Amino acid sequence: MKTVTIKLYEFTELTETSKQTALNNYRNTISEIFWADEIVDSVKALFEACNGIELIDYSLGERGSYVKIRFFEDAEELTGKRAIAWIENNLLSNLRIPYSKHNGERQRMAQYRAYYRPGMIKPCPFTGCCYDEDILGQLRADIKNGESLYYAFKNIADTAQRLISEEAENQSSDEYIEEFFQSNEYMFTANGKVW
Repeated sequence: MKTVTIKLYEFTELTETSKQTALNNYRNTISEIFWADEIVDSVKALFEACNGIELIDYSLGERGSYVKIRFFEDAEELTGKRAIAWIENNLLSNLRIPYSKHNGERQRMAQYRAYYRPGMIKPCPFTGCCYDEDILGQLRADIKNGESLYYAFKNIADTAQRLISEEAENQSSDEYIEEFFQSNEYMFTANGKVW
């Protein structure tokens, strides 16, 4: 029997060369984008919450995205105030916090102060994830900027692609990986390999 003693180091104790080796080794093993599923869920939930439109097919990813949609009525060419009214009637009105005459309901809502007043849309209304806000915000911005309903909804794929790309870039950044190593108490050999 033979006993071998190996010195192990925390990430912060490594030399700069070994740190770079550890970062590159981890970066090369990334096989998924951690928040991509939540972004896709937010897109799907938006279409489920919206009356008058159907998501027929989609592909959402870092390198390319599309959504194939169908309107149930002749609304896809609406722009301006008519598009804003369509969005209000078919999506936003369903998301607004209702007015209540019951005192108990008012007191329950009062605990949230300005964030949950009647008539407001509660934050992250589809899945409870922050990407709901990004997707809904871009949809509203496109309509306010004069896009037709059809293109505003089609642009959701571009928004999802941008969000996924940002997450992938963040996930492979040195800062993210260093924090991951430290929070999970990874140990390394002197040359930067994970032990």
